Amino acid sequence: MARRALIFLILLAVLGALWFVARDQLTLDQLIERERAVRTWLDESPWLGFAVGFGIYVLTSLVPGTAGKAIIAGWLYGFWLGLVMVNVGLTIAAMISFLAARYLLRELIASRMGPRMQRADAALFREGPRWLFFARVLHAPFWITNHVLGPTRISARGFWWSTQLGLLPGNAVFVYAGAVAPTLAELAEEGWWSLLSPGLIVALVVVTVLPLALPRLVQWAAWRFTGTRPEAPAEILRAEEPQASERATTRK
Repeated sequence: MARRALIFLILLAVLGALWFVARDQLTLDQLIERERAVRTWLDESPWLGFAVGFGIYVLTSLVPGTAGKAIIAGWLYGFWLGLVMVNVGLTIAAMISFLAARYLLRELIASRMGPRMQRADAALFREGPRWLFFARVLHAPFWITNHVLGPTRISARGFWWSTQLGLLPGNAVFVYAGAVAPTLAELAEEGWWSLLSPGLIVALVVVTVLPLALPRLVQWAAWRFTGTRPEAPAEILRAEEPQASERATTRK
């Protein structure tokens, strides 16, 4: 989540730098014309434009390290279409990697994870999709979660709905940030002041505060309604190491 906030700030900096460096050059005019052409095409062919964008989003989501796509989706498609594209597309990508880990990479992952895989499997057996839902809301590492959960006993249906719902709050924030970001033409005409719109300031504040507040809020809600504290997959995997050290110390 914090990484996404940093990406959002970098995107704003890149837009601002683009306007500052090339505001009087033809290259900026060309970029503006290209952006207008893309937006015109999306207005004239909304279904085809959405299908193309959705396919690109799913494919790029299958590549690790391609964060920041939600902001671009909101910037081009608006909030509601962007949110559908991001949340459904990211869930499809998660399902693909989850099923690949379950049916194609099961032995490889299990052999590398060793006893830690058993611990993750035991946690899922107790908590199931509810545990995964909290992990998604807390934005546990996307690819680690998908691959680690593949060989476990969690059902594909439980994986799907907990991922779909758990990713929704964070995705909504970043899509909104993109939706209220200025176009290149607005950036060229109004300069840096276009980055100080009320909507963008709210989005920036939420993007900055959410990574800090959301984990505590989710853990409080989990403790309040279930009496348990959700653990992220990374915590479960790391928790095996101290226990192993304690067992070794006890043997000595």
